[in-house]
Amino acid sequence: MAEIKANIGFKLELKELSNSSLNECMQCGTCTAVCSLSPIERPFPRKEMIWAGWGLKDKLVGNGDVWLCHQCGDCSTYCPRGVKPSDVLAAIRQISYRHYAKPRFMGEILSKPQGLPVSILIPVVVITIILMMAGTFRIPEGEVLYSKFFPHAWLNGSFTLITVYFYGLWVTGLRQFWKDLKKGSPDSKASKGFIKSLFILIRSKIIFHSEFGKCKTQRSRQTAHILMFYGFILLL
Repeated sequence: MAEIKANIGFKLELKELSNSSLNECMQCGTCTAVCSLSPIERPFPRKEMIWAGWGLKDKLVGNGDVWLCHQCGDCSTYCPRGVKPSDVLAAIRQISYRHYAKPRFMGEILSKPQGLPVSILIPVVVITIILMMAGTFRIPEGEVLYSKFFPHAWLNGSFTLITVYFYGLWVTGLRQFWKDLKKGSPDSKASKGFIKSLFILIRSKIIFHSEFGKCKTQRSRQTAHILMFYGFILLL
């Protein structure tokens, strides 16, 4: 007999983020049947909707299948109860992002619009502390030179340490995410090898956004998303 450990707080958070009435899902399987992106060997989102209804956070956070969803809305359009499975999967991804973020409070801040002022204030406070430690938190007399206000040694030294520290946190979170993905899919292996599979993924699913073209109810999202994707690359 399997013991189910429901996380009610997690379920309530899912309902709030997705604006979905999880209790109305009757497990008809329509969402999985109409999803053109759902793999045969590990179909979704029906099993995710079961776990969400029970509040099984351990099953959903670290579940690789929720990242296969493009949130095209086919499942929500055809859902007979209006439970909006695509929005539920989006909410799971948002919670997962916050779960693996290091430090955790940064994930909370950056995932909410109201956290924007705090995210701007943090570097201001950090730079102020560095200038106070350097003893240059004042308007220097004489010729205006940036190096007198923020000495190169303090600038390069402090920013290098901060950068290395946060890259270390990023690697830690990424390793934990990858570990949980492998734990949730112990039998999943790249049939053509990791490197070759990665190039296939980049060519077919990232460069051309071919998966978006399989969606039926919101096919225009393929064009909108690819324009936004390459727009950000051009801005960079």
